[in-house]
Amino acid sequence: MDYAEPRSTFALVLVCTNVRVIVPRMRRRRLWLIVAAVALAFSSVETYAASGGSTPDEIFLSLGWIATVLIAARIGSTVERLGQPPVLGEILAGILLSGLTLLGFHWLEPMHSSTVMKFLAEVGTIILLFQIGLESNLEQFRTVGARAMLVGTAGVVLPFVGGYFLGTLLFPEQSINAHIFLGATLTATSVGISVRVFRDLGMHSSPEVNIILGAAVIDDVLGVIILAVVRGLVLTGTFELASVLLIVAKSLVFLVGALVVGGRIAPILTTWMARLSSSTTMKFAVPTAFCFLASYLAYLVDLAPIIGAFGAGLILDRVYFAMYQAPEIVERIEEEVLPSLEGPPSVRLSEILQAYRLHHVEELIEPMAYFFVPMFFVMTGFSVDLRTFGSPQVVIAGLLITAVAVAGKLVTGLVAGPVRRWIVGWGMVPRGEVGLIFASVGLSIGAVTAEEYSAIMVMVMLTTLLVPFVLGYLLRRSKAGTP
Repeated sequence: MDYAEPRSTFALVLVCTNVRVIVPRMRRRRLWLIVAAVALAFSSVETYAASGGSTPDEIFLSLGWIATVLIAARIGSTVERLGQPPVLGEILAGILLSGLTLLGFHWLEPMHSSTVMKFLAEVGTIILLFQIGLESNLEQFRTVGARAMLVGTAGVVLPFVGGYFLGTLLFPEQSINAHIFLGATLTATSVGISVRVFRDLGMHSSPEVNIILGAAVIDDVLGVIILAVVRGLVLTGTFELASVLLIVAKSLVFLVGALVVGGRIAPILTTWMARLSSSTTMKFAVPTAFCFLASYLAYLVDLAPIIGAFGAGLILDRVYFAMYQAPEIVERIEEEVLPSLEGPPSVRLSEILQAYRLHHVEELIEPMAYFFVPMFFVMTGFSVDLRTFGSPQVVIAGLLITAVAVAGKLVTGLVAGPVRRWIVGWGMVPRGEVGLIFASVGLSIGAVTAEEYSAIMVMVMLTTLLVPFVLGYLLRRSKAGTP
């Protein structure tokens, strides 16, 4: 059907236009930037559908899902009134939607396998980590590099060993490959959940966040290596050193190249694009394109796309965008108000306006986050299968796996140095979508049984729910000065 793409794009425009109800202060220009970006995303998804992926019917049905997820996310975020991070409410909203599928709301069931919803959720994690990168400072990471390396390494080794031995006790009838895969699943960390809690509470620039994000890079690299090795063992029955070395080499080349080469290219690229146009539209397009390109390159070297997005944000220093058009309100204040002031008030207002200029890129990206980021957290909750609680054996196994998973990550705080160790430890705990990916790979190749997979699902769900609550509590105590 040749008309499928225009129709779905038009329908998408209608849905995005209604986002103004959710974000009433959003400027019309910025709104249409989002519409264009999401329409482009849907065009890509429709191309995939034409090749045998999603169908046009699914894409149209997904418009209702998108509206449902956005409304559920906003309702869920009201837990903030109870002193809890909004991300906790968004995850709970997803679990509630999952429960509705068991009560007869069958039109929600296809969301579990929807390419469109998975794509939007993935974009949500990319945007979130890109925001954190933009708001971070590369120098801060250099000061915690060694500690992040220790935390990341410990966060892989300890859960892997603990998971392996627990597997031999819980599933003695399974092969050694199943036990190894259980250990590999526990190595994963879903840093997006922790980072969102820090951001919600205004502590995303703390040393603990820098250590957690740095450790997440190490965790991701080592996790990919372990997954590749274990997958190779299961499929071929042999250990191939060459494959492992290739993965390590690609990971190192990407990480070093992103910081060194990307750091040199970014100012040249942004300056050249500013000469073509210094408009707000270009100011939005350049960092957004840089983010998605870095995410794609990370995917090519078998790293998580969110690592590329975070690296892109880290590279794009705000000063690179000083030659672009400033916010309209800043220009008006500089022209109409600032000349009438003298002395300290004039200096203070100039400093505030300059800070607003530098943060303009983050402000332009923020409306995209309003749309995409809740998609990820609601879909994370929606992936929980509540039927797994129907088997006592699965629940008990899941609780024991959760205990080992949490303990293995909490211990990492001990090697974090002179920082709030409990915060670092809990920040490394959530497994989220990364744990689900590891478990799904094991299930697809026959290394993990349905029973073991359900127990892992319990662990993923509990760590996903525990972290926003516990980490939020610890951060609020820290802000209040309570030891």
